[in-house]
Amino acid sequence: MYKYKLSKDFMHYVSLCAVFPPTYNICKHWSKHEEVFVDLVGREGNVGIEHFMQALIMYFMKFMDRDFQKYASTCMYNLWQADVLSEKFILDFAKREIKLDKDSELRDKKAEKKFTEAIQDFTDFLQNTEVEEYDYDIVDEKEEEEETKMEDAAKLDADKQKSLEERKLKQEELAAKAKAQQQAAIDAALKKQAEDDEKTARMEESK
Repeated sequence: MYKYKLSKDFMHYVSLCAVFPPTYNICKHWSKHEEVFVDLVGREGNVGIEHFMQALIMYFMKFMDRDFQKYASTCMYNLWQADVLSEKFILDFAKREIKLDKDSELRDKKAEKKFTEAIQDFTDFLQNTEVEEYDYDIVDEKEEEEETKMEDAAKLDADKQKSLEERKLKQEELAAKAKAQQQAAIDAALKKQAEDDEKTARMEESK
C-alpha cells in the first residue's frame, strides 16, 4: 500500500493525464471513459465540476503540447453535448462571472486566461445559438395554436424523461468499469510517484 495520498481536486488531473495520454485523443475517446470523471465529480458535490474544469485547463495548457490546444474547443463542444458541462457554466466561466475554486492546487489564472482564449470559437457558438433559439421561440409563440404548444411540451417532457432513464441505465451498467478505470489511473500515478521518489533517494545515497 502506498503512503502517498492525492487531494480530491488533483485526482481529476491525474485521471485525465493517465486515461488520455498524448497518443489517445480525448476528443475521440471521451465517451468510452466519461463515467470515470462523472463519478469523480459526483463524489465532491457542487465543487466537483469546478475541480474537473481546472483539471481540464491544466491538461490542455500544461500537460499536452501547445499544438494540441487547437482541440480545446472541440473537447468543450463534446462535453457540452454530453451534458457534462452546462451551457450556463461554460459561458459564465468564459465571461469571468464565476471563479473556480481559489483554494485548489490546480488554480492557475494565466492558464485559465489562455484556455478561455483557446475556446473562444466554441463560446461564440454558444452565445450565437442562444440568441437564435430565443428569437425562434418568440416567433413560435405568436404563430402556434395553444393545443400544438401543449403537445410539443408533452413530447419534450417525454423525450427528456426517456433521455434521463437511458443515461441512468448507462451509468449503472458502466459503474463497475468506471471505478476500475479510475482506481487503475490513480494506482498508476501513485506507483510512478513512488518509483520516482525511490530513484531520487538512491541517487542521493550514491552521492
